[in-house]
Amino acid sequence: MSLPDPHAASTHIEGDQSASSDSFLLFQSTILENVRDSVIVTDLQHRITYWNHASTQLFGYTPEEILGHTPDHLYPQVDEAQRIHDFQELYEQQEDVDEWQGRRKDGSLVWIDVKSTILRDADDNILGFLSISRDITERKEAEERLRRSQERYRLVAENVSDIISLVDLNGNWRYVSPSLKTLLGYEPGELIGTSTFTLVHPDELAVIQKGFADALAGQKVHTIARYKHKDGRWIILETSGIAIFDERGQVDRIVCTSTDITERTELEKRKDEFISMASHELKTPVTSIKAYTQVLRNRFQKRGDDETVHFLQRMDAQLTKLSTLINDLLDITKMQAGKITYREEQFQLDELVKEIVENVQEMTPTHRLQLTSEENISIYGDRDRLGQVVINLLTNAIKYSPGADKVCISVVRQDKQAIVSVQDFGIGIDKIHQEKIFERFYQVTDPLEKTFPGLGIGLYISSEIIKRYHGSMSFESEKGVGSTFSFHLPLQ
Repeated sequence: MSLPDPHAASTHIEGDQSASSDSFLLFQSTILENVRDSVIVTDLQHRITYWNHASTQLFGYTPEEILGHTPDHLYPQVDEAQRIHDFQELYEQQEDVDEWQGRRKDGSLVWIDVKSTILRDADDNILGFLSISRDITERKEAEERLRRSQERYRLVAENVSDIISLVDLNGNWRYVSPSLKTLLGYEPGELIGTSTFTLVHPDELAVIQKGFADALAGQKVHTIARYKHKDGRWIILETSGIAIFDERGQVDRIVCTSTDITERTELEKRKDEFISMASHELKTPVTSIKAYTQVLRNRFQKRGDDETVHFLQRMDAQLTKLSTLINDLLDITKMQAGKITYREEQFQLDELVKEIVENVQEMTPTHRLQLTSEENISIYGDRDRLGQVVINLLTNAIKYSPGADKVCISVVRQDKQAIVSVQDFGIGIDKIHQEKIFERFYQVTDPLEKTFPGLGIGLYISSEIIKRYHGSMSFESEKGVGSTFSFHLPLQ
């Protein structure tokens, strides 16, 4: 059996044909020569009788090299038993669709999607076989990469100590890693298909529901909540969740990673209790020592003993620092317990900042504090607490710019917000520290910064105070150039 081809080597045509028949066959042949799929025709002895241009591009053989040969050497990965089975299916079903790994002329392997059909004449006699093939190597390689990725993910998910889970759009578990058994006492199969909210402590249910809604909106979420263990205990889980999108860009499900922080939380609670107790115990004697120091300073000052007065002034300054530190530690413990008090009132933020700048300037001979401020910026809040934030930013700017001689402060009204910024021209903050700068007790550990004392609590306290008024803190910093810290407060 043969099909016409404009190239003599591609096709052998037998018999006399009319001009119109030749024209029609030429038309068919032209189409076959220009399709992108490989078209191969074999006779009843499985010898190749037609081989189009796409076949040459796919396998590398020219018609002269391949006509008259069987396709067996094109598919060395397919054994004889498989070929016999495929031909049996072809005879029974009239067509066969399969995926084979073929071999090109240069020896390289190629994955082929093959559809084979029986060719018959007008009397239903079998003339041969038609195979249409397409290169699917890229798809198969992508599938293999996906399979390996899924296998790696499965190995990670099944061996990490954290709970890894997939949650559908209704909030039901669709996959939970085996670590669920260790952390919450359940086998994964016990929770598949059930709501993720059923194990959440009632007091934290609203937080988890909001986090789920935020994840459905495409946001990356972070929650901390208590979940009920199978034995009735409450386990504190810190969970990060992020949406997975489908090909249309729609949220398909949520992937979550949950870490057991119960022990860590208990340790932090005990630490906070110790800090609170120690701070309270220290506050009274330090206050007394400071008072006696001031009394002694006044007495020696009256006697004209300038040297002793100088030493007592230095002692008083250190006691002031110690008192500030104790008060900061007490503030932290109160914040953690939600017991910090705020005395709120309407006041002029610009006037508060001006007052603080003037007071700090009197005690700062090394730096000029340059204030640029808009007027009549009225906000509602605790004047002393917000003043505490401004003082912290100013003292930090002075402390961390020992080689500079000025600090710039600005107070502006912008987009229904009051913005206070403090800019220094000091050592700056390396990028590796910037993400954690507002964390409690976080300290920069670069060699240059080791000369600056502190516990890393001032910025944490400032950030918490600003959050109390639905505001935010931000900063820009470049190592060796300086930093600008700002806080933003909504205007009523």
